[in-house]
Amino acid sequence: MRSQVHIIMSMFVIIMFASVSCEDETEYKDTPEERRTKLLVYFLDFTPWNQKSYINPCNDSSISNAVAINSPQSIIGSTQNFRFITGINGLKYSMTISSDYPSCGVRLEINNCKDLREYANNSIVTCNQGTFDQFISGGTQVCNIPSFKNQLVIISIYPNSINYPKTSCNTISFEVLP
Repeated sequence: MRSQVHIIMSMFVIIMFASVSCEDETEYKDTPEERRTKLLVYFLDFTPWNQKSYINPCNDSSISNAVAINSPQSIIGSTQNFRFITGINGLKYSMTISSDYPSCGVRLEINNCKDLREYANNSIVTCNQGTFDQFISGGTQVCNIPSFKNQLVIISIYPNSINYPKTSCNTISFEVLP
């Protein structure tokens, strides 16, 4: 998608410079050499060749680790990405956070690979206590996402947050439940 935007923008720039000859003759005009130089600079600015493209974890299994049911995952240090293929009941999981929360950072993102526009949020996740984005301090919450059934999901757990970018919680544990 990004490369298509760059190509379209490059074509627009080419058309824009090609139409320079249609301008009024009384105005200052770049010489053909100046126009070629500007065109080359603009073209190289908008080309995707040296751009770093987004790698979708749904399409690249090297970015995430497969997680098994009833296999607790401790989050230490950096962001952890997991992948899991859900069953007919959707995704059910438990999240355990130490009692230093909410004075520490943790963030959970769960993305649906079937429809990338659908992701976990408070409106589709039901939890036994707390909410999808408000964890239980010093305890465990069990949550369910029934709409994420029979598909690959990517679970990303960040040991920081916007409010606490450098202070991660003492204990962050995630477990997929049957």
